[in-house]
Amino acid sequence: MDKQLKIMVIGAHPDDSEIAFGGASIFYSVLGHKVLMVSMTTGDIGHQSIDKETLASIRKKEAYRGAKIMGVKYKIMPFHDGELEPTLYYRKKLLTVIREFSPDAIFTHSPMEYHPDHRYTNQLVIDTSYMVMVPNADPKSPPMKHNPYYFYFSSAPVDGIFNLCIPIDLIWEKKLLVLHQHKSQMYEWLPWIGGFLDKVPSDDTEKIKFLDKWRSKKDISIANNYREWLKEKYGKNADKIRCIEAIVSAPIGRQIVSQEEIPTLFPFL
Repeated sequence: MDKQLKIMVIGAHPDDSEIAFGGASIFYSVLGHKVLMVSMTTGDIGHQSIDKETLASIRKKEAYRGAKIMGVKYKIMPFHDGELEPTLYYRKKLLTVIREFSPDAIFTHSPMEYHPDHRYTNQLVIDTSYMVMVPNADPKSPPMKHNPYYFYFSSAPVDGIFNLCIPIDLIWEKKLLVLHQHKSQMYEWLPWIGGFLDKVPSDDTEKIKFLDKWRSKKDISIANNYREWLKEKYGKNADKIRCIEAIVSAPIGRQIVSQEEIPTLFPFL
């Protein structure tokens, strides 16, 4: 490895980063790169019966168990789920975290997400993108010497910008095991709010099979959306690719200007 990368994945809630970019994060970790996942909230309202304080504790433990499997560091910001706002207060808190880690690349939500916490996480990341290099923006942390690359999680190609999809079939079982740690979400809250809680098995082994069938649909659908892109890169082998994670470049920060940058920034491709 020519250079150890520092990768930051910023999600709104514990499990967002794992769902959108867990496979790629595992690849980075396996190759010896540093990965920090940040959750902008504690995820303390996402349950139908558990109180906020108890849920925040549960979700923290779930996230840390998953992080251990991935081989990444994990930080949960002390902000309430559903109450995140793109204000100066939250921006400064995030700015400190980014500057202290000094990442080479940041991956986060798209500005077009359904959840306000997701959209405001995106806005906060955007709002820190210039300030990371401004010394007086945060006297408590040293300014970065360079602006990171910024990317958004994506489910379909976007014309006119850099698109990249990452096949994750090789480590799908490991990603699945990470998601399995988020039991309060995968087997309780998300099925309840989605109206299929009665479909969740009680046996732990059967739960993983259920999770595999349910969660793989998303990554398979992303692969299908990117099928033409995959054919250009992998030729006839593209049809064998089942699950992917995808990103698009953000119009901020450092930009990819040559193909030579791609294998350095994404060494697992």
